[in-house]
Amino acid sequence: MRTRPLPLLTLLLALAACEAVDPDRLPSSAIDPTLREAVAEAEQAQDYMAAANYYRSLFERNPTDLAVVLPYARSLRLVGLCEESLEVLTPLVEVNPKHTALLFEMAKNQIGAAKPAEAVVTLKGLVGLDKRMWEAWSALGVAHDYLGQNAEAQESYLHALAIAPENPVVLNNLALSQARTGALPIAIATLERAAKNPRARAQVRQNLAMLLALRGDSGAAERLVRQDLPTDIALRNAAIYRLIAKPNP
Repeated sequence: MRTRPLPLLTLLLALAACEAVDPDRLPSSAIDPTLREAVAEAEQAQDYMAAANYYRSLFERNPTDLAVVLPYARSLRLVGLCEESLEVLTPLVEVNPKHTALLFEMAKNQIGAAKPAEAVVTLKGLVGLDKRMWEAWSALGVAHDYLGQNAEAQESYLHALAIAPENPVVLNNLALSQARTGALPIAIATLERAAKNPRARAQVRQNLAMLLALRGDSGAAERLVRQDLPTDIALRNAAIYRLIAKPNP
């Protein structure tokens, strides 16, 4: 009988949880076109630190302008500066307690800053304001999963799926939550549904590969890992999956 490497599975869940923060809802902006173009180029290159630096200068002049604050906070979050992002957001949330985009960005940063209990409070308030916001329900599931509240997490994911059926982001997070509770066959079936969706990201297939390896199917895991990753990384991951799938003596 195999012993599944739970620490690896826990790491997988923590990384996959990040997917629940997309897509961002940002307001239209009256920012100078030249700066907007520079920011767009930085974001297209995934140089979020450069984008944050562009927005920082604007924020210093316009600390209450939502068209500046929201993308600035997002850029900080994407480079891992969630605590700094929370400092930017908190004053505006205090004076705009029902602004859904602000609350959602706040919650994503609370999750990123390892404050899932605070994120749960924020997200419960948010879904109270907008019960049709599937992204908020999915993020609420992520926060519950971080707290080990897997039943509550899965209930939140099901709320999200009722609004956005077969959404691959939600299915991905639901599957990983199911895996955390030991329901590996159900988790694999859920991730297979997600992977069939044309909108599914590479991370969904890589998560499925990991779960297949945990089940002992290293061949299927290797086939998936080769679809999206560069050859050297694919070979390294395939070797790890073969090790995971190998029965213990």
